[in-house]
Amino acid sequence: MVCAHHDLEQIIEGSLRFGYFIGYRDTFSFVEDLEEVSARIGGLIDSGEPERAVGLYELFIGGCYAKVEEIDDSGGSFGTFVEGLFCRWILARQAANADASETAEILISWMDKDPYGFCYTIEQEAVKVFDRPGLAAFEKLIYDRFESTAESIDLGESVTNQELAYLNRRSVEVLKTIYEKRQDPDSYIRICDRTGLTPKDCEVIAGIYRKHRKYAEALDWVERGIEMEDEGYSGRDSSYQLDRMKRKLFAKLGRREEALESAWSSYQQHPSTFTYEELMEYVPGAQRAEWRLRAVDAAGQGSLESVIDLYLELDELDRLADQVRKANDERLERISHYLTEPAAEKLAGPFPEMAARLYRALGVRILAAGKSKYYHAALRHFEEAKRCYQEAGREDLWDALVADVCRDHKRKYTFMPGFEKVVAGEEVFTERPFSDRVHQMWEKRGRNRG
Repeated sequence: MVCAHHDLEQIIEGSLRFGYFIGYRDTFSFVEDLEEVSARIGGLIDSGEPERAVGLYELFIGGCYAKVEEIDDSGGSFGTFVEGLFCRWILARQAANADASETAEILISWMDKDPYGFCYTIEQEAVKVFDRPGLAAFEKLIYDRFESTAESIDLGESVTNQELAYLNRRSVEVLKTIYEKRQDPDSYIRICDRTGLTPKDCEVIAGIYRKHRKYAEALDWVERGIEMEDEGYSGRDSSYQLDRMKRKLFAKLGRREEALESAWSSYQQHPSTFTYEELMEYVPGAQRAEWRLRAVDAAGQGSLESVIDLYLELDELDRLADQVRKANDERLERISHYLTEPAAEKLAGPFPEMAARLYRALGVRILAAGKSKYYHAALRHFEEAKRCYQEAGREDLWDALVADVCRDHKRKYTFMPGFEKVVAGEEVFTERPFSDRVHQMWEKRGRNRG
């Protein structure tokens, strides 16, 4: 057994690859290897050796802190892994029947001395794995700290002690997380009474009451939060879910007409696929066709960026084409290709001139940004623009586009030869696109079966 334990220690050390810097591109696979080691340690809990798992997790956590200067964790996956190690360590200690207060004390100590931020907001995950005694011990220690720091702040010490103010703020954050996990609105409200209420707090309290099916109480807190927002609250604890929660609570309380009225108001202010879907949740089945037409008419008052997806979803291509017709070229070029590319593909058949304008915008957008690695995509967009302009009988617009590109981008030497081929109608790409080649491979495999 001792040998096996020693073997796992060596595996942990080897997996951390001390002395080697882990670059950004290698971080994901590196963390995947660490996850496998962590899973092996977790197997000790299932096999009845949780005490060994505790010691190995502690060794692993310490090793990760020693490794942190040798890794580019810009993506955050290593930090997330370490956070998970702490949670598995908690589970191991609980399986080993370790003292709950000691577990909480050790965790809080790590939270206090955490120069790399691995334990920042760790309470959000820890409360999910603490058993009832563990959560109670964690709450008691944090609450005692809150009372101590609050008393010192009342005496004016916070003016000269930023660390004290930070500990008090973090204690409040942790307590709120605990009370939300425990679905305890009374304790949550009491802490807010002492430290100040935010719209986000109103959202959390309302959510707790909603889960308890106390919809009237939940609605009261939602409306209180909305009132705070309307009065100009602009702190980091704002809430963007209160209006949506209000409508859901209206429906729960049998006030569907008010829910529909609120959803319609929200849609009119910001027509989009998201607000349309929510609106239709509250529309009676027999009235859906009528409300669909009202929604489509109202969408014309929204920005093109917000309604492209909506018009595509509802197959309102004539309205989409009209919106594109009204927008100038500069406006179209500012819209993300995630929106304009599928719109151009849909419009190419029934409205080729409008599709050509979108393909033009897609190509010019790439050139204006100078993103040479996407020049191949720009050439494809210009090929499509040319085809659509010709289909629409607007060769004059294609000629104007060619003149603009030659004037403004003639020094882009890696782009212009390909563009000249597009203009001349020559083949630009000698190799078939990746998607075509893959589809051909699958077709071939299908033919060869049986």
